[in-house]
Amino acid sequence: MEPSHYLDQLLAYIKQELSKGHSEESIRQMLLQHNWHPDWVNHAFATLHQPPQPAQTPMPVAAQSQQAPRQKYRVFRAVSDALVAIKANWLMFVIANVAAYVLCAVSLFLLGMVIGLLLGGDVHAVTASGFRLIMAIVLIYVLASLWYVLAYALIITAPALAVVDGRAGRRSNFVDLARRTGEILPRVIRANFLLALVFFGPLYVLLLLPIVMIVGHTGNGAGGAFLSVMCLLGAFVWMFIAALRYSLAPLVAVFEPHVPIRKTLKRSQHLLIKGGQWFIVKVALLLIVLAILLGVTKASISTDLRDSFTIVTNLAMLLVGSLLDAAFVMLYWNRRAVRGE
Repeated sequence: MEPSHYLDQLLAYIKQELSKGHSEESIRQMLLQHNWHPDWVNHAFATLHQPPQPAQTPMPVAAQSQQAPRQKYRVFRAVSDALVAIKANWLMFVIANVAAYVLCAVSLFLLGMVIGLLLGGDVHAVTASGFRLIMAIVLIYVLASLWYVLAYALIITAPALAVVDGRAGRRSNFVDLARRTGEILPRVIRANFLLALVFFGPLYVLLLLPIVMIVGHTGNGAGGAFLSVMCLLGAFVWMFIAALRYSLAPLVAVFEPHVPIRKTLKRSQHLLIKGGQWFIVKVALLLIVLAILLGVTKASISTDLRDSFTIVTNLAMLLVGSLLDAAFVMLYWNRRAVRGE
């Protein structure tokens, strides 16, 4: 929901309560008790009492960044806007992310147990048979993809709702946020499943081809090695192309319930074209640079400190990931604003 819609809601509610004879102070306290941000409450009353004039009362800080949508939305600008939104609703943003990552960790542990049970615990017997090896790899790919579908839905849904509430200057209520997440989550899971089919489908075919050739003893030698490398390269190229087109599909599923699931990919591509794709390229380059810096730093420290450094690095990457997810939420709304939506 856009910030102007929240302001319209507030003004309509205040006018309705004033017509019933309630005082402004009692209305103000009621709004604050229902988790409306004080900046928005003050802004609504200021707008209500403002005489007609060209100059407008400044919008709350949480919504200022949305008044001038940029065709070329810079990564650091998106991060800055995300931080402003998170600051206005930081507690629920933290709770939403912690809960999502805990559920992802639990589901990953359960996935490992399921894979172990399906393989029967006899890894040597699986690797000794070419057919069983291929089937095991296919099984792991499929289960990992299903885990990705669930995990990314958990990671994106509740934090994205918390960011949008903060963007509008509203503090989320835990029960309300959990309810909205529960209502939207099945839809996001379905959208992620479609995304996984498009994103990982060609990838799995290209990755399995060299394995089949090696197991069938048709991929030995320089030719087989070259084909394997080309298949892997093709897989990564497709992943990059898919990211440029479909990165906003989960957010379309979150914020546009009227869009059918089968059209979320096309909708994402429409939003990202002419400006949004460069944003994703820059994010990818930024992550590559960050990974290189972390690798160089880890190699330069002593062996005794590497375990501690790994823990700190993992926590930092979780933080960066959450912040980038919030930046993508801001990108989504920027792309809609650029198109006048």
